[in-house]
Amino acid sequence: MTNFIKRALTGAIYVALIVCSLLFGGDWAFPPLCCLFSAGALCEFYRIGNTDKEQPVTLSLDLAIGVLITAIPLMIFYLPNGIPTAIMFVPVAFVVRCVTQIYSRESSPLDNLAFSFAGLVYIALPMAMVSVMSIWMSPMVVLALFIMLWLNDTGAYLVGSAIGRHRLIERISPKKSWEGFWGGLLFTAAGAAAMTPWITGQPEYTVSRVILCAVIGVIISVTATWGDLIESLVKRARGVKDAGNILPGHGGILDRIDSLLLAGPTMLALKLLSYISY
Repeated sequence: MTNFIKRALTGAIYVALIVCSLLFGGDWAFPPLCCLFSAGALCEFYRIGNTDKEQPVTLSLDLAIGVLITAIPLMIFYLPNGIPTAIMFVPVAFVVRCVTQIYSRESSPLDNLAFSFAGLVYIALPMAMVSVMSIWMSPMVVLALFIMLWLNDTGAYLVGSAIGRHRLIERISPKKSWEGFWGGLLFTAAGAAAMTPWITGQPEYTVSRVILCAVIGVIISVTATWGDLIESLVKRARGVKDAGNILPGHGGILDRIDSLLLAGPTMLALKLLSYISY
């Protein structure tokens, strides 16, 4: 099986999981999928930074805390006294993780503790924000976000492959070009404008709403590109090509959701801003 076919099949399964969980799974399907993505990405992130063989106990604790942080929206919306439970969990997890490091015999305890919290902030917290959008706002908003990310990748690849000449940030990602960046931005802005009813929650197309959604598309494209570059920076700093190999033709889970980790919180902030404005 060629790499192209593997990549196409893996991509199709990935897209189908997201679309089906959002459209047909109700509130119960997509948040657990976020937890699964978070767990996989955290495993890869900690593997990249695990230069002195972090002990299984602290590594397992990191993963457990990360998954539970991603599950905070489920705690809030579905557990009795969910908000106090979620609020209580965060400081308790912080204290437990810090105290655990005291008794660990790792050769670089401070580095591992810092990398532990970096993973929680970089991966688990943004995935929790994406999860909360699907429950509190609308699954269609999250689906629109994913479609914008896919359009950004597609536009950047097509335009960059065809006419890409000027490197975007060569020291971090040698293959990315300014031409590809602008191609992805145009694809995303156009797609966002077309998805105006999904993003705004209003069925009518008006000039102001279409322009607003096009601007949102531009912002999402920029933050998605930054998210991709941040993961490239982490991998380059650690001397690895792919975060993992669980997705044939695509690398690891972190390689697939890197742009989401910045674009997701940005989309949540933009939606909250629209609520405040009204």
